Amino acid sequence: MDSRGEIDERAIESDDIETQHFEEGERIEKSRTSAETSQYNNPVDHGWAWMVLLAPLSNALSTRFTHRVVIFTGGIITSCGLILSSQAPSVTVLYFTYGLITGIGYSLCFSSTMVMVANYFAKYRSFATGFALSGGGFGSMTLPYLIRYFINQYGLEGAMIIHAGMMSNICVFAMLLRPFTNYPLRKTHDICIQEDNIMELDSLIPRGESADNGKGSSIENTTVSPHHPNSGLVNPSKLHPDDQTESDLHLSKESVNVIAKKNNFLHEINWKLFLSPVFIVFFAVIFFAMISYHSLFNIVPPYADELGLSGEDGARILSIFGATDLIGRIAFGVLMDIFPNPKHHHIIFTTCVAVSTVGVILTSFFQSLLSISLFMASYGCFTGGYNGTDVVVLVDKVGLKVLPSAWGFICLSASIAMLINPWASGLIKDGTGTWANAFRFTGSMSVIAVILLLILPCIERRYNRRNTARV
Repeated sequence: MDSRGEIDERAIESDDIETQHFEEGERIEKSRTSAETSQYNNPVDHGWAWMVLLAPLSNALSTRFTHRVVIFTGGIITSCGLILSSQAPSVTVLYFTYGLITGIGYSLCFSSTMVMVANYFAKYRSFATGFALSGGGFGSMTLPYLIRYFINQYGLEGAMIIHAGMMSNICVFAMLLRPFTNYPLRKTHDICIQEDNIMELDSLIPRGESADNGKGSSIENTTVSPHHPNSGLVNPSKLHPDDQTESDLHLSKESVNVIAKKNNFLHEINWKLFLSPVFIVFFAVIFFAMISYHSLFNIVPPYADELGLSGEDGARILSIFGATDLIGRIAFGVLMDIFPNPKHHHIIFTTCVAVSTVGVILTSFFQSLLSISLFMASYGCFTGGYNGTDVVVLVDKVGLKVLPSAWGFICLSASIAMLINPWASGLIKDGTGTWANAFRFTGSMSVIAVILLLILPCIERRYNRRNTARV
C-alpha cells in the first residue's frame, strides 16, 4: 500500500510538473504571438523619418563640398547605421542607430540627388525626375517581400546586415555622378521657367570679387543669373570637357573655392524663400499631401490585420500599390514634358493630388484583399504622379536658381508630416478602435492640400503683379 501510495504521489507530481510546463509554454506562445501582431497594431516608421529634417542643411553642404561627396558620405552613414541597428539590444538603442544615424544618411542622399537631376536636364526635366523618383515606387513594390524573406531566413539581425549591404551601393552610384558645376551652359530655348515666375533673391555668388588663382579672373564673369541668356543647363552626358571654355563654365572650380573661403556653408540656406507667399503655400501643400500619402504605408498593414488578413496580404497590397506608383511617376513625368507650360504642370499636379485624396478616404470602405488591392492600384498612379513631379512644379514656382534651398525646405515639410503621421494615426485608432478612421483623417488632411492648390494660381498672379509694380 505504501509503495502504491508513493507511486500515486509521484504520478500526481509528474502531472503537476507537466501541467506547469504546458501552461508556461502556452504563455510563451501567447507572448510571442502578441509580439508578432503588435507590429500591426502600432504604426510603423517611428524611425528615421524625422531626420529628413536635415534636408536644408544637406543641400547647403552639397553647395560647399559638392553633391557627389555629400551623397557618398550619406551612403556610408546609412550603411553604418543599419549595421549598428542589427546589433541593437533594445528598441531604445534602435531609436539612436536606426532613427538618428541611418536617418542622417538618408537625408544627405535624397535631397542632394534630386537637385542634381533637376540641374542636369532642362527639356526633359519632368521625365528625368519622375524616372529617378520611380526608384521609390520600385522599392515599395519589392522591399516588403524582400525584408520579410530576409527576416524569415536570417532573422532580424541578418536582414539588417543585408539591408546595409544594399544601401552601400549608394556610394558606388554616387561616384558615377558628374558634378554639373564642371560643364558649360549653352544657349537654349527650352527653359521651362518664365521670367515672371523667377523670384528676386540674392545671387549665389557675390559680384565683383576676383578669384585667387593667379590669373586675375573675376567671379563676375562666371556668375549666372536666371535672366542670363545661357541660363539653361543641358545634359552633361552630351558634352565633352574639351569643348569647355572659361567663359562658358557654369561655376568654375576657382569660383567655388572663393565661395568656400568667403562664406560659411550655412549661408547657402536661402531663408528669403519664406518671404514668398507662393513658396509658403506650396510648402503647406506638400505637408498636407504627405500626411495622406505616407499614411498608406503606416495604416495598410495593421488595417489588413484588423480585417483578418495575413501579414503577407498586407505586404502584397503595398507591393501592388508600389507597382502602380512607379508607373505613375514615369507616366506623369512624360506627360509634363509633352505639356511643358507651367500652367499645365499645375493642373496635372493638382489633379493627381485630388484623385489620391479621394482614394485614401474611400479605401476604408473596402473589406477584402481583392477589392483593396484593385482600388489602391487604381489611384496608385496618381500618388506616383504628384510624388514624381513635385520637383518640376517647385522649379516652376521658384526657379532653378534657388532650387537647392527650396527643395531642402520641401523635404523638411515632408519629414514633419512623416513624423506626425504615425502618432496621429495611432491615437485615432486607440480612440476609435479602428484603423478605418485613420484613413479618413489623413485623407481629410489632403483635402486641405487640394484647396491650397486651387487658390495658388491666384496668389501667384497677385504676387507677380506686385513684383512687377515694384520694378
